[in-house]
Amino acid sequence: MPPYIGGAGMGMGPTLALAALISAAVQTPQGDDRALWLCESARRVLGVDGVSLSLMRRVSGSRGLLAATDATSAAMEAADDVLGTGPTHLAAAGTRVVLRTSATAPPWSALVTLFSGTAAPSWVVAVAVHDGTEEFGTLLVHTEHPALVQDTAWISDVAEAVVVMLTAQAAEVWLEPALAAGDSTNRAVGVLMAEHRTSATTALDLLRSRAFSAGTRLADAAHLVLDTPRDNH
Repeated sequence: MPPYIGGAGMGMGPTLALAALISAAVQTPQGDDRALWLCESARRVLGVDGVSLSLMRRVSGSRGLLAATDATSAAMEAADDVLGTGPTHLAAAGTRVVLRTSATAPPWSALVTLFSGTAAPSWVVAVAVHDGTEEFGTLLVHTEHPALVQDTAWISDVAEAVVVMLTAQAAEVWLEPALAAGDSTNRAVGVLMAEHRTSATTALDLLRSRAFSAGTRLADAAHLVLDTPRDNH
């Protein structure tokens, strides 16, 4: 489906981005998941193959996937979780990422393929998004058509519009599912901290290493840690 407004070389500012998103949202079935509804609306506005939105605060390092429109988007988010690096982390650090995976073969491509069952997408863009002046997280898009990803300013404007519409509702409507999804990872990090007498950062790195070695998502590695019997004496 072509973009509602905008497209390559046509970034036109936050006001038109919000208008475009509202127009797309009216034509997109909402369901119970507000974040997913808005990501799907953003996908239609941008004319890309997939969109995901995640919380990622630079100061605390906390991260949680709010929504992904497709398996490939979810797989890329999961690969970033396992490796602790990738498009979303670079975007959270303040860099607009435009990645041609067919040319650079990023290290997480194999994990994306493993998790999704398909090849990594040809083009990936990640941008940081904000809630007013506060950092909110990242919007990740992917497509096979390079013309759709060249205008990162327009993608950023649409991303900001998503956050405006998302945060118009009470946080418990859209935030609690993301926090709940990350609960097992946080508890597993705590277990590894106690076992290895180490910091949270080192424990998270250890959990990521286990996930990478096993070829599993971070949440699956966390559940394995939590389900392993331990001698408490």
